[in-house]
Amino acid sequence: MWRSLFLRISSREIIFYEKGKYIVRKCFKPDNLPCAAADIMEHCGTVPDYFLEIRAKRYYNGNGKRKGAWAMEKYILECCVDSVESALAAAEGGADRLELCAALVIGGISPGLALFEQVKTCCDLPIRVLLRPRFGDFLYTDYEFAIIKREVALFREAGAEGVVIGCLDADGALNMEQMRELMAEAGGMKVTLHRAFDVCADPIETYRLAGELGIDTILTSGQKRECLMGLPLLKQLGEMQKAGMPRVMAGAGVMPDVIRQFCEQTNITSYHLSAKKVLCSGMLYRKEDVPMGLPVMDEYSIFQTDSEVVAEAKKVLLEYEKAEKTQSN
Repeated sequence: MWRSLFLRISSREIIFYEKGKYIVRKCFKPDNLPCAAADIMEHCGTVPDYFLEIRAKRYYNGNGKRKGAWAMEKYILECCVDSVESALAAAEGGADRLELCAALVIGGISPGLALFEQVKTCCDLPIRVLLRPRFGDFLYTDYEFAIIKREVALFREAGAEGVVIGCLDADGALNMEQMRELMAEAGGMKVTLHRAFDVCADPIETYRLAGELGIDTILTSGQKRECLMGLPLLKQLGEMQKAGMPRVMAGAGVMPDVIRQFCEQTNITSYHLSAKKVLCSGMLYRKEDVPMGLPVMDEYSIFQTDSEVVAEAKKVLLEYEKAEKTQSN
């Protein structure tokens, strides 16, 4: 059971709820964080000084003595990958989390369990799995929805940290009936609402409904082709972040310089990128003019995460995190 729930943190005080009372502790210092949880406590809140997520980890052994330590994490860099090689490159570059999919070149679809298991074996980063049965819109037939729901259960059982899902109705609203079923199936997993959000009819109402569902994160480009074009909506959503509401994660066209612009202009602290580079296939013999899919795509080009781009993006986030810590001391 949780001993306390954090409500707000600033450079001057920490406010939390404990035993039916709101308690204020002045002169907050990380080493004195008043958390005594049996597992992992997570809190996300908006404060006047800055937006901060506390991820406090405390483990206890049989005699009640603490093992391990809590860790504080504000900025999150998530890398979208569709291969073991890309997952390893993302980890090498310093990504905090993976979104695992297949066929990223067409926007991503559900990966196979074998790929998930291999990535999980080779990489110790948290993995959220994209569940999308096909390319295209997010209005799903009963058969497609049954597939997504089953995949939620399969990846939960396989040990995924979370799933990345989204269902709309024909009018562009969040399909609450389907989403409630998927949330129930997810159990204790984290849930990201994917870019179905970017083609919904009312993003503000959808954000509110996502909070009602208990969704952890919303991945969005601000309903534009790239996140810089969607900056006005993203800025508005960033200002709506508060305790109990989804964390806003900017995606689509995210690069190190874009992250810097967002850190300067918004409250958004989560970023999603693929950092793709194109590698040439090792095939020596090549049969030209025989496409396996879309004719416009080169069968002998391989898209893979560039660890150097991930590292540059992480460097930007660390700079801002360091600056804010210095400012708060």
